[in-house]
Amino acid sequence: MTHAITARCLCGGIAYEISGPVPAAYHCHCERCRRATASPFTTWFTVPKQNLRFTKGEPKRFQSSPGVTRSFCADCGSPVSYERETAPETIDLYAASLNDASLIHV
Repeated sequence: MTHAITARCLCGGIAYEISGPVPAAYHCHCERCRRATASPFTTWFTVPKQNLRFTKGEPKRFQSSPGVTRSFCADCGSPVSYERETAPETIDLYAASLNDASLIHV
């Protein structure tokens, strides 16, 4: 990839970019993801935390279940990330936040 992947929340208060390749992308339809997004499923992509850089704002974080931390924009409520204690080097991000969703393939 020759350019960074960029993304933002609905209001633009949180923005980030990803450098390097996206090693995984998938759909999730578990109860917690459905509730977090108010939709029948969501699409995630996983990247190494070292490849993520917030370029504007910082999301609010909360523990949604044991060993899981989710984040969102405190102003507009857009979900931003999902982190697992069992995978401390990676972070899952919502594909819906991408400025160009065609860059992610599930």
